Amino acid sequence: MALESEGLYHATLAIAANTLQLSDSRYRLPALEHHHRALSHLRELLSHDTWGEKELDEMLGLVLMLCWFDVTELAWSKEDDQNDIHPSAVYRLKRNLEDIQQRLPNGQIDPTTECAAIAEANRLGALLLLHETCSPKAASTSRSGLPAFDTEEKSRFVGQILNLILEKKANMMRTAVLPLWPLFLAGCCAREDEERVTVLRLFEELNGIRRFGNIAPAKEVVEMVWRQRDLAAEDEGKRQRGEAQPKKDPLQGARFAWEHAMVMLGDWKLSLT
Repeated sequence: MALESEGLYHATLAIAANTLQLSDSRYRLPALEHHHRALSHLRELLSHDTWGEKELDEMLGLVLMLCWFDVTELAWSKEDDQNDIHPSAVYRLKRNLEDIQQRLPNGQIDPTTECAAIAEANRLGALLLLHETCSPKAASTSRSGLPAFDTEEKSRFVGQILNLILEKKANMMRTAVLPLWPLFLAGCCAREDEERVTVLRLFEELNGIRRFGNIAPAKEVVEMVWRQRDLAAEDEGKRQRGEAQPKKDPLQGARFAWEHAMVMLGDWKLSLT
C-alpha cells in the first residue's frame, strides 16, 4: 500500500530516517520533512466529506505510523534540552494510543483475523515503547521532564502482546506482515523466565515458517539484552553481599537496552517491519 499512497510512502520514509538519525544526525531533517508530508496528506484525507474503504485503510495506517514516529521522537539523547520536554504531551500521546479506534473496512475483513490482531499488537507495542522511553534511567541519562509510568502497567503490556500473538499466531503467520516489532519490544522488556521461554518459542516459530532475514538477528539481540541484564543483576547481588566492588551497569548510558546490545554485537542495525 505504501507504493500506492503518497502519505504512507512519506510516513515509511519518516520512520526509517528517524531510526537512522539515532546514529547519524544528518537524517534528522529528512525525517521531519517526510513526517510533515505524511501529516499533510492525512489532513487532506480528513478534509473529505466521505471516504471509501481504501481511504479508511490509508488513514488508519497513517495514524498508526505517525503515532509510532511520535513515540520514537521522545527517545532523545541525554544532551537534548530538558526544557523542551512537555509531560502533558506525553500523557496526551498515551491517551491517544489507549483510546484509538482501529476501524476495519465493513464486510471485507473478519475482525477476529490477522489484520485486526496485528494492528492491536502494534498498538500495544507503541504503548510499551512509550513506557520504555519514559522508564527511569541512571542519573547520567535521566530525563527529569519525562513522567514515570507504572512499571506494573508496562509488564501488563508485555503479557498482552505475548498472549495476543500466541492466540492469533496461526492467522498472523500466514501473512507477510509479521508482528516482529511488538514481539521484539516485548522480548527486550520481558523479565520473567516464563515470558522469555514464550518469546524464544515465538521467534523460532516465526523463523521456521517465514525465514525472513531479520528474524534471527532480532532474536539474538533480545538474548543479548537478557544476558546483559542478568549479568548486571548478578553483579549487584555480589556488591550487596560485599563480594565485589561496584561495577558500571552495562546497560547504563544507552537510550534503550537493545541499542547497547546491538553495539555489543558489532554495531548491528535491525529492520523490524
